[in-house]
Amino acid sequence: MFVTITSKNVTHYTRNFALVATNSRAPDPKDLVQNLRLKFETIINTSDPSRKDHRIKIAQAKSKLEKLDHLLQNLPNDMELATVLYSKPKSGKSKTAMNEFSHRVKPQFFKFLAKNYSSDLKRMGICDHGIKKMTRGLAPTDDQGHFYNVSVDHIIERSGGGKMTLKRSVDPMLAKFSGDDRQETFEINHFKNLILLPDDVHTQAKNYLNTLQGLNDINYGDRPKWCVMLVPKLRSKTSPFIHVPRADKRKTYGVKKLPKTFSAVISHMNYELLQLDGISRDFLNCFFVQELKSSLTALAQQDGRTFSEILAYQKHSVANDNQQNQKVPIRKIFHDALVSYGPKLSVSRYKQVIDLTQEIEKNMRYSFNIAADRYKKTQSIEESEKLLRFLESDNFAHNLKRLKIIPDVEQGSARMILKDVERYKNALYKRINKVRSENGLPAFQAKRRSRRR
Repeated sequence: MFVTITSKNVTHYTRNFALVATNSRAPDPKDLVQNLRLKFETIINTSDPSRKDHRIKIAQAKSKLEKLDHLLQNLPNDMELATVLYSKPKSGKSKTAMNEFSHRVKPQFFKFLAKNYSSDLKRMGICDHGIKKMTRGLAPTDDQGHFYNVSVDHIIERSGGGKMTLKRSVDPMLAKFSGDDRQETFEINHFKNLILLPDDVHTQAKNYLNTLQGLNDINYGDRPKWCVMLVPKLRSKTSPFIHVPRADKRKTYGVKKLPKTFSAVISHMNYELLQLDGISRDFLNCFFVQELKSSLTALAQQDGRTFSEILAYQKHSVANDNQQNQKVPIRKIFHDALVSYGPKLSVSRYKQVIDLTQEIEKNMRYSFNIAADRYKKTQSIEESEKLLRFLESDNFAHNLKRLKIIPDVEQGSARMILKDVERYKNALYKRINKVRSENGLPAFQAKRRSRRR
């Protein structure tokens, strides 16, 4: 039986993992809320309304007090206020944990939810297409590409998790699900500390309460602070990893589809690129993959080519691979050997690399068409410039370079999935510089890339 973080044990966990030990008694959540209300009431009652700066403070305090009271009267179902000891790690450590979460843990958590709790996901409001995407480690969307307003939340905050944000160990739930009992992750990223929340619960309720208490203003080195947080209750009949809004709460906290705006798609591509960066690195660093690639590189050299060159050269379709007197393409040898003999985790990462690259290609094509349509209708190049900055970014360039040496059974290399990149860039440059020239502005300059990696 796996233990998850709930309102019953969160105080114990955060006290034990605090960066600085404390023997002080954990205050009651009601007392912490009352102290918060008193803070705002004091500002209102002691400020001088004849002074402009004080009138601003009074108005802000009244607004915060009103929102706090509204939140307390409309708490999400299956969640309650609990006492938490907030212990701030160094920002760099928190960022490292976040990077691990984004490209290693979150995709696996999506798969875990889709495989084990599909009925709860449907009750939450995610469609079959969205659940199918989650089985591939991707964020859920409907069949038209609209995102849902859901996000994976750390119950104990990553930015206040103390030693949980610093200490790595094997997550028993992740190990059982992935089949890899050797991979260690930060304890703040263990499945027991994760929950899929509607964004209105995550940002408008939980995070807003954190902001009211000034948790974002706490610095590394400050003494841990007792605070009140919105934490899942202990449940037995529904998934502890998914918040399903009750019927009477759906208007306030229900799951909704988000408009598929240009900015939303660009933002999501940046996130997909971050995931791809980490997953492709982990995949290529696998010992089995390195040995397999080394063997196939030797085969490529017999034809006087590098590994990436032979992948680009062997472009014929899989349908022709088995024709008489034809060499079996290296990409197919790689794929078959990996699937048949490779570690389960490496096979999973390989599929994620291909899936993420295909998602980026779809979103890139959609963004390009939107930018072209906007230019055609209004002569605006704002969208074109945003997309070009994405395509010219260091991270995109480094990922393209890595994809050149990852075989794809359909395209030759994973890089060929994004074969239209240069065509898009040329069209964007031409469009942007035409408008800039007409308006007496200098030509759009590509960002000079660093030589790292």
